[in-house]
Amino acid sequence: MEQAQKLKIVESIIQSKEFEASERLKQLLKYLVNAHIDGETLKEVTIASDVFSKGGHVADIDSTTVRSSMYQLRKKLSNYYSNEGINDKYRLIIPKGHYQVKFILNESSASSIPQKNLKYIYSGFSILLLSLIIIIIFVQRIQINQSKMNEVIDHPVWNDIEKSNSPILLVFADGFCFREYNEDLKRTRRIQDFEVQSAEELNKYPFYNKKSIYLEHFSIIGHCVIPNLMRLIPPLQTTGKKIQYKLSSELTWRDLADNNVIYIGPPQSLNVLQSLFELTSFDYLYFGDAEFPPKSSSNNRTNYFFLKNSKEDSLISYRQDYITPYEKYRIEHAVIVKMPNPKGNNTIYIFSGFNFIIRTGAVTNFTNINFLKKLENSFLKKYNKMPPYFETLIEVGGFPQTPTDTNILYFNEIKPTFKH
Repeated sequence: MEQAQKLKIVESIIQSKEFEASERLKQLLKYLVNAHIDGETLKEVTIASDVFSKGGHVADIDSTTVRSSMYQLRKKLSNYYSNEGINDKYRLIIPKGHYQVKFILNESSASSIPQKNLKYIYSGFSILLLSLIIIIIFVQRIQINQSKMNEVIDHPVWNDIEKSNSPILLVFADGFCFREYNEDLKRTRRIQDFEVQSAEELNKYPFYNKKSIYLEHFSIIGHCVIPNLMRLIPPLQTTGKKIQYKLSSELTWRDLADNNVIYIGPPQSLNVLQSLFELTSFDYLYFGDAEFPPKSSSNNRTNYFFLKNSKEDSLISYRQDYITPYEKYRIEHAVIVKMPNPKGNNTIYIFSGFNFIIRTGAVTNFTNINFLKKLENSFLKKYNKMPPYFETLIEVGGFPQTPTDTNILYFNEIKPTFKH
């Protein structure tokens, strides 16, 4: 790329609305590009002296000033290319951990789709999900027996939501993704690393600090979302409460304080709910973990739940069936937890399992009055009551999105004095 073309790209960026109120970042960006054109290798102290000292001493500059400004500049560039610069032919990036700029082909401009339509594609998940929800609600109102839905929501498992004054927040697990510029391929790739669930976790891996990484929030969700919505929406609607939706990567502690939360997804995507799950009797082994619980073998790297601190003082594991092909009949396990919300007077439900069969099976059973009565009878035999909060592990056999057989393998009361 010619020098004049690079300068023209920079000029377009600094003249944009995104940068109009950021004089310091404009100055920093022009400085970095000029250094790139001149072939200079920049260091933090050099940038501090040339851009931020303003005639003073470099030693007087806070050591975080350059890093903070670089973070803000990368964020501004990301915002620019998500909006005003979405159709630019080339994209200016500053790889994390480096001060050298790069000019790469902008994948967004490679398409002939108009900018307006492209924005709709990026937000397509939200629109599609909303449309499907509307269709599901309409169909379910016609097909579902209202009295059965009332019976489900009136059951002790769910009636705390009905009594609550707070809205309902359905949380679906999503996989965190990021983009990497590959020098060999000369293009960017979307990456999902199952051990990286947030931008902050990227810093734990030096491998990525050497890569040209830039973040744009892409999420991957499981195709069991729609079947679970079909089962959950009808009974929840009978409460007359507002039902909201969120991805687990976006869930905050404020959400927990303001809502009755229902999480559906694998345990490794719990995010802010992870610290609450750790207070239960369960833990899990995820095949990406580097360490293994006692008596487990690294030669058998599968996902499974296990009981902590069991009376037998040994590992009691509930292993998934990974031998049988996914499309055939197989057996899986799910942990379901109903706990008081330590951040408010609301309730938290966790439906956690590693695969689609079990998550669909867990939700299917817990919206079936016959299963709820079966669970209640189990608690009555053990405690002479149905506790308001509990944890249980169920075994479900079936096919993808079509669970057929269910067994309750473990259940236990959670005390209302539960604290985080």
